This record gives sequence, C-alpha cells and structure tokens, in this order.
Amino acid sequence: MKKLIKPLISVIAIGALSLSISTDKHVLANDIANTCEYDSASKVNPDFSTMNCLLTETALKYNVPPEIVKAIAEGESGNWRHFDMNGEAIVTADNGIGVMQITNQAGYNQDRLKSDIVYNIQAGVETLDNMFKRKDLPRINGGERDVLEHWYFAIMAYNGTKPVNSPIFQATGERNANAYQERIFQIIDEMGLIDLTELPFSRDHFQYDSNSTENIKFSAMTYDFDLPLTKSKHYFETSKKVSATTNVKIRTRPTTDSPSMGTLSEGEIVSITGPFEYEEAATKKNHFVWYPVKRNDGTKGYVASTYLNYATATSTPKPLPPVTSARNDVVVVDGGKVVNGRTLVPIRVISEEFRSKVDWNQKSKTVTINDGTSEVVLTANSKKITVNGQPKIIDVPVRVENGKTLVPLVVASPSGSKASWDQNKKQASISFNGKTVIVNVNPNNQN
Repeated sequence: MKKLIKPLISVIAIGALSLSISTDKHVLANDIANTCEYDSASKVNPDFSTMNCLLTETALKYNVPPEIVKAIAEGESGNWRHFDMNGEAIVTADNGIGVMQITNQAGYNQDRLKSDIVYNIQAGVETLDNMFKRKDLPRINGGERDVLEHWYFAIMAYNGTKPVNSPIFQATGERNANAYQERIFQIIDEMGLIDLTELPFSRDHFQYDSNSTENIKFSAMTYDFDLPLTKSKHYFETSKKVSATTNVKIRTRPTTDSPSMGTLSEGEIVSITGPFEYEEAATKKNHFVWYPVKRNDGTKGYVASTYLNYATATSTPKPLPPVTSARNDVVVVDGGKVVNGRTLVPIRVISEEFRSKVDWNQKSKTVTINDGTSEVVLTANSKKITVNGQPKIIDVPVRVENGKTLVPLVVASPSGSKASWDQNKKQASISFNGKTVIVNVNPNNQN
C-alpha cells in the first residue's frame, strides 16, 4: 500500500476541550476511512498499517491517547481482527461486536457496528471518552487527557467496575494483574514499548464483596500521585524539540526495514520536521508511529514515536536558579513518617521549595536529588545511596507510599541547610537561605 501520512487533522493541543461530537457519526467514520484509504464496504480486515491509521485517527478525533485505543483493540480482538474468514463480524458469546467488542450501546446502528469496522472503532472510542468524563469514577492528579495513567479508571469502566477489575485483591492486598485495565496497560508496555508507571493503590480504596456482582465502591475519589507519569507519544508538534529516551537508530524511511543513518544517543535533542507517518510495511503490527526528525548536524530521518520524549523532561538540566538569601518565609506540609526512630519526609515538595532537581527512574526505581552543590541517588526500599558518586548506607530505606517518595530528613536537606525535629509538635523542619519547610508527622503514622 502507499505510504500513509497523517493529513486528516493537525495535532491538537491535548489540554484543549474535546472536539464536539455533533458531527454525524456516519460522516466522521467515512472521513477517517478515506484518510486511511480503507474501503469500509470491503468486509475484510485491514492490513496492520491501515488498522494503525484507523485506530489512531479516530482516537485523535476524540482527543483520546491513541496508545490506549490501540491497546484496547488489541485486548478485545486478539489481533486487531473484526471479520472472520467468511467476512462476518466476530460476535462473542456475550454479544460483544467486532474489534472494539461493543455491547448494548444505545444510539448506534447495530448492523453497521458489524459491517463497518471504522464505525465500530468510533463507537469504542466514544464510549471510552464518555467513561473519562464520568464524575462517579476516581480522578488521578489534574486529569490531563494526554497522560496515559490518568485513563486508568476510564479503561476499567470500559469493561466494568466489577470486583474482578479491582486493582487490589481486598483479601490479600496483592496486585490484581488480571484486572482489565492492568492487562490493557501491560499491552501498552509490550506492544507500544512504553514503560508505564504502576500506580500505588491501596486495598482500602476499593470496597466490594467478591461474591457479589455489585460494582466496586471507591473510598478515594481523587489521587495525587507524586510520580513521573507518561504523556502520549502522538502529540509532538512540527518544529518542536524532543529527546531520545534511549540509544535508537534513525531510519531513512518510516520502517525498520530501511537503512540506518546512525544512532541517536540517549538524551540527544532533535527537531520534529513534520506530522507523523505510519509504518510503510503493511505486515508489521506496530502500535507506534514514525516521526521525521532533524539532528543538530542537519541529518534527517525517522524515529519511532515510542523512543521520543518531550525535551523539557529529558534534556540536559540547566543550572539551578539561585535561592535568594533575603527570603524569610515558612511553608508547612503534611506527609511525614517515623520509621525505626528516623523521620522520613516527602522529597518532591521539599525539593521544589528549595529549588532542587528531583528525577525518578521507573525502571531502576531510583530517585536522583541535585541541589546544585551535590547529587544524591537513592533506590526505593534500599538503604544504599550514593553521594556525588560515593556509596553510603543510611539507617532506613527509601519508601514509595501512595505515590509519594519518602526519604530520611538528613538526605532531603540541601547542602548547608539546618534540619531539626520537634518532639512535642511532631514536626521536622529544614531551614536554608532564609526559608523554612516544616513537615507534620502524624503520630499514628509510625512503624
């Protein structure tokens, strides 16, 4: 098939309001089919490159991250399949129709859900979008639509908020890896090659009777996770700077079958030179797309979207701004904890107040703190740290609880600061250059 370039819509600012769905569903589905050069009347499964296009373009129309839509289609159909060998829509025993397994959806033409794969995809994406807008589901952080982890509960609701989909087994407190949304996230990891952050839920947040068919009752409706979450890789704009997330080859065409023009180094900054393109090898099932990029030396080529990130998040850090010594303000925060007689404090809020830089590496489970004078690297659940490259041992391990990274008070304190503990008030304080951060420690939050 000819190379498919993304001409239907320009990249939308992801924070903007969703597109109005007043456009007739039939017209929208036809437009997407034309863009992806697919004959909706053919009743045959598209090749993988065309299917990538259909899923991606529909997702973008509804301002839904394409990675999620492609993973749901994968999980529901097993191989992005809508039709069987006889050209009939695949309908499961529970009456799920086609690639998106649409069931009991009012407002849709049931016959067309079977005969028109694009219309079926549209129904699935619209359903997912409506789940994201629900007010009776928990919200994660600010609920930004471009953050993949923010769709956790919308994905759950796509399949149902039944006990089987609780993230945590209530009886044991263990992770439920077979929950629908957990399986979809795993598909994004494996097929989209994106390492998503595991959200640290607690079993107390999900109330249900495992012998009942009643929906889960959510005891927490908002989550504020102090963790590095993942933005969609389909919204890079032309002329914007992005960086390589690892050492990756730059290709002459949008396929790994094309010659390499060299290797981008991890963290190397390149410029996006145009809209993304789809895999030109029709038989390759990729969940990613290809972006044309330009290196600083003028070399141009293609890089898979999964290996790119927003440059502001991964580029070489700029020198930290100076802290004005004339400041004399006090900030009070909660979240402290006492472990084995040692005070642990939430590192990110303290670092932000003192203008230190904090980076979390999901794969290695390490946090790096740079205050402009020294650099400390800590590992979750470990007492081993490094200070300016020198290994050291601390009294209690670093903890990650409810999305927040807790580190010993002395480690959280910038070089040259003064740290103290008030036993009567159960408060830890750090003073530096005229500013003081006080951390309240709940007397019951000890072990």
